[in-house]
Amino acid sequence: MTKIIRSFLPLLFLLSSCESVLEKIYNRGLSQVEAKNYLEGLEDFDKVLARAPESELATKAAHEASKISLFETKNFEKAIGYLKHLVLNSKDPSERLEAQRSIAKIYFEHLQNYPKAIQEMNRVLPLLIDPDEKEKIKSSLARSYYYQSNFSQALAECEELIQKSKNESLIFEMVVLKGNIFLAQKKLEEAAKLFKRLLIKYPERSVKENVALTLAVAYEEMKDYTQSIEVLETIKKHHPVPEYIDMRIRRLTERKKNLPGAKGSYRK
Repeated sequence: MTKIIRSFLPLLFLLSSCESVLEKIYNRGLSQVEAKNYLEGLEDFDKVLARAPESELATKAAHEASKISLFETKNFEKAIGYLKHLVLNSKDPSERLEAQRSIAKIYFEHLQNYPKAIQEMNRVLPLLIDPDEKEKIKSSLARSYYYQSNFSQALAECEELIQKSKNESLIFEMVVLKGNIFLAQKKLEEAAKLFKRLLIKYPERSVKENVALTLAVAYEEMKDYTQSIEVLETIKKHHPVPEYIDMRIRRLTERKKNLPGAKGSYRK
């Protein structure tokens, strides 16, 4: 038994020595970050991750490195790499979930990589319990499909939230998005109807979100210049740049004059 113990002693010494070295590197990284030497701190954390990727210390290093990359150096691709390490290696379920959330958010908000954002959002959605958080992710999912010109899927996501959500603010956002989808699909009359309803039901929020201006665009696309001008006239006094509205009104007035019979009504 004594011989067996003796044979293990060098190995134990080696492991403890290695651990001690990694802890020193990790702590040096923390000191570098505290001194705002972020790149040097990341180098130290990367060394820990490279030498002992499955260790608890590596998980701590990935956690610190992800925050630095996201908030300080703004290296979003690198932040995703650290977050993926946490998803795969962290023993804390809440940390894994938070990392997955952050990956989806970075792809959507910072990188505008909508195919990847959709992929990561669909991974995080089944893990969520809070219905409000689920709705927030699904609204981002709808926008991601819209930005990819996948209008049918974007519309499906919008409709689900409009029908099921009790959050009036979110419903407003999804109806606006639905109207923009109709505009993109050249379903101009349907878009105009939606925007008019929003102006009636959510007057204050509609002013902030320039819904009336979008409605004017819909009428302009329909070549209904009279209606477009009327809408622009109603918002001119509230618009931060009334000169811009005046310019649009003048342009539409000229276009209206050039119509056959000088009529601005939309004809199918």
